[in-house]
Amino acid sequence: MPESNQPPPQPLNYQGPRDLPRRQGCFPRWLLYVAGVLAILISIPLIQAFFSVRFLRNRIISASHLRQIGEAILQYENNNHGRNPDSFQTLFLNTTISSDSFVNPNSDDTPADGPTRQAIANQLLLPGHVSYVYLGRGYNSLLQPDAIVAYEKPIRPGFGVPTIFGVNALFADGHVEGIDPAHSAVIIARTTTGPFPVTMPSP
Repeated sequence: MPESNQPPPQPLNYQGPRDLPRRQGCFPRWLLYVAGVLAILISIPLIQAFFSVRFLRNRIISASHLRQIGEAILQYENNNHGRNPDSFQTLFLNTTISSDSFVNPNSDDTPADGPTRQAIANQLLLPGHVSYVYLGRGYNSLLQPDAIVAYEKPIRPGFGVPTIFGVNALFADGHVEGIDPAHSAVIIARTTTGPFPVTMPSP
């Protein structure tokens, strides 16, 4: 038989990838690591800014909710000889306020829901559906203007949000004001120790 001119088969190369010839144009691995670290460092301020903007936006919405509560209290007073409601549940059942108005969007609370207005009012008694503390029970429309009628339950600002914020508070004259953390702590303490009605601490 004629001999074949084909070269004999070569053995398979079982060498590791490090032994294979490196392709031209590939980035060094350490450069990829550096690029990843830089991307993380750049993204952190952007993430912090996102959470800060969202917190401030929700804080404005929460202040609006407190103003809605104030308007509903005025509506209740006009229909009940100037008396304030005993609770948020009473306020809800006797006015047109929505259950959404009792929720601070910066909190984990959710609006109460149900097939009837009474069922929704019953849910307001359960945890997780009211983000505000009501201080108007037992008072009437003659309450001094600087008395605090309701305020936000304190929450942690969260990632990227500066800790300069305290709580929003609704005053008897209907205006809503942001209270710094130090004065917020005094207000919260006064809800149990007095003096009553609770007012804004002196500067």
